Amino acid sequence: MKINLLITVTLFTALASCGGGGGSSNPPSTGTFVDSPVINIGYRTETQNGVTNSRGEFNYFPGEMVTFFIGDLEFPSVLAAEIITPLDIADTDDVFHHMVVNIIRLLQSLDKDGNPDNGITITDTAKNNAAALDFDLSVIAFQTLSEVSSLLANGGQDVSRSELVSVIEATLHLILSLALSEDVFGPAPDPETFFMGTWRGTHPDRDFVLLSFFEDNSYIHAEVGDLGIGEISGMEWGTVSFEGQGFSQATQTFDGNGTAGLNGIKASPPLSWVFLSGPATGISSDVLVLGPSVITEPAEEESVEEEPVQEFGLGDSRFENSIQFRKILSEGILGTWVSTTTPAELLTISFFDDDTYFFAEIDRDDPSLMSGMELGTYARDESTGLLTVIQTFDNNGSAGLTDFVGIGAPNVFVDVSADTMTVTIDEDGDTQIDETIVFQRQ
Repeated sequence: MKINLLITVTLFTALASCGGGGGSSNPPSTGTFVDSPVINIGYRTETQNGVTNSRGEFNYFPGEMVTFFIGDLEFPSVLAAEIITPLDIADTDDVFHHMVVNIIRLLQSLDKDGNPDNGITITDTAKNNAAALDFDLSVIAFQTLSEVSSLLANGGQDVSRSELVSVIEATLHLILSLALSEDVFGPAPDPETFFMGTWRGTHPDRDFVLLSFFEDNSYIHAEVGDLGIGEISGMEWGTVSFEGQGFSQATQTFDGNGTAGLNGIKASPPLSWVFLSGPATGISSDVLVLGPSVITEPAEEESVEEEPVQEFGLGDSRFENSIQFRKILSEGILGTWVSTTTPAELLTISFFDDDTYFFAEIDRDDPSLMSGMELGTYARDESTGLLTVIQTFDNNGSAGLTDFVGIGAPNVFVDVSADTMTVTIDEDGDTQIDETIVFQRQ
């Protein structure tokens, strides 16, 4: 197979029958047909036949070809294997190949409940009304076929459709599935652990983007730059819940960035996430991609196959509207640190390997404190621990490191021991420590 997929599917080496047939004294092998698991679709091999079960599984013997079908509509035959995806059927590694796009749009459009994340269920009504289709057509030509329109209108879905799901929606679902695949990118990540840590983003219109996720399900989003309408350079702090391939809900406790940040989860369509990591994409560290339209829709006069893309990654122009994040280094002073030793609701600082820092403090109970964030550059004397900073963005008033800038400013010293950072402050230059704040690495 071209690219294997394993999201929430568990493969069993022994399985009660998904269909029948004879031809061997040995039990047949079990395969799974997935974009998400494709349920109740017909299949046949030289010795086996039936319909896929509730896990999208079918029976085969090694070396056999398998053909999936919906009534009179047959998909191209493919060598049977433990995992079969639309990429295998189209004989390509390209998730944007026109045949792949045509197959996944049709399958997702025929899903009974319209939610492919919980499996794609083909109804018996669809089987009764399906006619033969040529998947080797341009995306535009395929979607205008009268046979496609007729099948969508008579597919037995809970909510009937008049057109195929969009290229964006269908392809994004497949990419998300592949990006969480064990066989493509290593063990499938648990979103609740995969996200943990601090991610720094890049985008042509942003000078700075940061996302930090913590084990208590709190998060920080900060963004500075030439932002969109209603978006403000600043930060937000809140809680987020994880579900499936991304976020299901974010709640802002403090919001100082307008409509920027994870407010987009509430948008229609919501922000979407793609997880990329490992050698399959040529990327050496974990990457996530965030955007309201991660994949651009092809122009009506164009077809996807005109400019084939053999693999997806950060260089793909179809991610041009997204923000691309990498996890920051977390060693020595580098990384994100949080303190719970002050009255502040939130006190955190992140040091980056380009000698810049991010500071955030929120204390809504202190009227003298302006909650918010600041950015700047830093230098640390390795022998004394003395930290010097210069602010480049500051919307938290006198909070943060503002008072530690310039001639005569108090001295701040930073000592790091494993995952503990101790910050000591000499307010008046008498070499006596006047305040100590302890931070823990996140």
